[in-house]
Amino acid sequence: MAVIKPQPKLETISVNNLLPRVAFRTYVLIIYQEVFMIRSILVLLAIVVAVSAEPVYRDGILVDPDGIEPVPAQDFVIIKSFASNAPSYSMGLAFDGLYLWNDEAFSQWFGRIDTATGSAINTFAPTYGNRDMTFDGNHLWATHWQTYMVYKYDTSDCSIISSFDPPFAGRANGMAWDGYFLWVGEEGGQIHKMDTLGNIIKSIPSPNSSNYNPRGLAFDGVDLWVGAQSAGLIYHIDTTGTIIASYSAPSGGYQQGLTFDGVYLWSTGGDNMIYQIDISPQIEGRGGSNPAKPAVSIAPNLVTTKTTISFSLMAEGRMAITIVNCSGQVIERVVDQIFTSGNHQIIWERKDLPSGIYFAVVNTDTGSAQTKLIILD
Repeated sequence: MAVIKPQPKLETISVNNLLPRVAFRTYVLIIYQEVFMIRSILVLLAIVVAVSAEPVYRDGILVDPDGIEPVPAQDFVIIKSFASNAPSYSMGLAFDGLYLWNDEAFSQWFGRIDTATGSAINTFAPTYGNRDMTFDGNHLWATHWQTYMVYKYDTSDCSIISSFDPPFAGRANGMAWDGYFLWVGEEGGQIHKMDTLGNIIKSIPSPNSSNYNPRGLAFDGVDLWVGAQSAGLIYHIDTTGTIIASYSAPSGGYQQGLTFDGVYLWSTGGDNMIYQIDISPQIEGRGGSNPAKPAVSIAPNLVTTKTTISFSLMAEGRMAITIVNCSGQVIERVVDQIFTSGNHQIIWERKDLPSGIYFAVVNTDTGSAQTKLIILD
């Protein structure tokens, strides 16, 4: 039996004793109150969900779920830094397996840099090239802001071997080499995976395409690192363009070139400094919720005769390690056996492999990982 809530000095009235019109209004009142209560509960649930939701990326900036308040970017672990030898404004970075390469924004200057001391081993005055750089295992590449072009160089004298005009509207900025293809950042646009003739294989969104972004690019063997000049940020993204994390650029504003040496990320920018950055926690953390994903490292990364491959397993299981070249071909199967949980090391000898860039690929039943291996004569 439905009833009306008692009020002061009023009796509880049976609905059955009311006139039909009054009874109808009573039912409407009761239904309205129930709907109002349900709506209130839904609003409260929405508030709880919003408060507990994770921050999201909007236009390349990490913000709270309402998209209003920016969330501070993470800070890198800086190993060391030194002043660039660039005449006025350090711009691009590349790593050739032994030395860093650095170029200058406002003049035609290339420098081959000793990573231990920061001193210039050689300097060159190429005809073009004043934005980011990369190294493909044999040749240096660089972009030029005024011509919109991409250039390939002989590292002995920095003479231009070839060039191409990218088939996109914006200027070519950031550059990286993934062992197979170039990645080229289009100013104010996307990031393009390209062959060495300038043909686009695929394009992905830039994490921040405002102003002159994306600037520096680096490939760590799995993911890309992208510099955002005006935002003063460095993004960690996968090769679909999904943002994994963002970090405050060590140079502050005007982040520029990036490169990866197989172990460390290197960055430069408007303060004319070059920074060596430890990204091992970010790399070892890849694999999402899978705690059994292996972690692998190589030391020394620059191999002349032999090196040590170190890896760790969270649980006992099968571990297979192979060496592959930049074309993805298996060069050597190092080991394939059952290992206990914990840390392990294997000494690997180069034998007669020619110099170049290779990858040590580790596979287990629960995940895989890889790291770059650079062989020098």
